[in-house]
Amino acid sequence: MPLKRTYTIFFISLLSAIVAVASLFLIFNLIQKKNEYLGGLMNKIQSKIDQKDNIQTLQKTVDETKEKESLLSSYLVNPNNVDEFISYLEKEGDSVFVPVDVVSVNAPLDTKNKLNIELKGLGSFENIMSLVTLIENSPYQIKVNHAYINKYIKPKDSPILINGKVFAEPPTKSSLFEINLAFSVVSTE
Repeated sequence: MPLKRTYTIFFISLLSAIVAVASLFLIFNLIQKKNEYLGGLMNKIQSKIDQKDNIQTLQKTVDETKEKESLLSSYLVNPNNVDEFISYLEKEGDSVFVPVDVVSVNAPLDTKNKLNIELKGLGSFENIMSLVTLIENSPYQIKVNHAYINKYIKPKDSPILINGKVFAEPPTKSSLFEINLAFSVVSTE
């Protein structure tokens, strides 16, 4: 009988050990599957968070770009509103006492985003140089093609027109000079 009892305890212990190992194995597999599921879920959540951060960053970039676009457009001449640019040139000429007469404005066919402008003016040498400096330092992207400055020779019996006033002789003792300035400016189209 003691042997039978020992076998019974042995079988119960063995069976308990097998059930315990199997239970641990099942629990381990269950935990592993839950970890994989949670890992995938965490990856999805992280990708959504990254996507939201990217959208916010993109929105900030777009907002900054709008500000820079308006600044950049102030450096470009719109060919549809070239009158504003010509008014700007005339105003700059008047500010340094060199009346500006825009001779031509054209867009070359072979080059996009460019306007060629030619202007003439009459004034003292200092004022003409001030005009050239103002145009070169204007907030537009300008490339001077040529600037001819010559001493003004008044045709016989022809009055001098400065700032809308007619003079028979130059109003100042300094000599008058005329400028023929051609430049190209970057345009939006």
